[in-house]
Amino acid sequence: MATYLSSIPILGFSLSRDPANKPNFLAGLRNALTNIGFYYLQNHTIPKEDIDTIISYVPRFFNLLPDDEKEYIGSGPSQLRDSS
Repeated sequence: MATYLSSIPILGFSLSRDPANKPNFLAGLRNALTNIGFYYLQNHTIPKEDIDTIISYVPRFFNLLPDDEKEYIGSGPSQLRDSS
């Protein structure tokens, strides 16, 4: 059965730092990732330069051939490697 989405899930990063709200944050994160596939993280502490760097990789990644992708993506999370 298809799930229809009327808005992008928005998660407040500050909730993850509050022990009383952290379980709700994690439940929302789990739901967004398992049922939707993406989310918007507001009030994060990631520097703009880091975000810009990540965004610059997107076109390069999607232009890779499937066999080439294997060289950049490991078998686990957070294993995207820079070849430049």
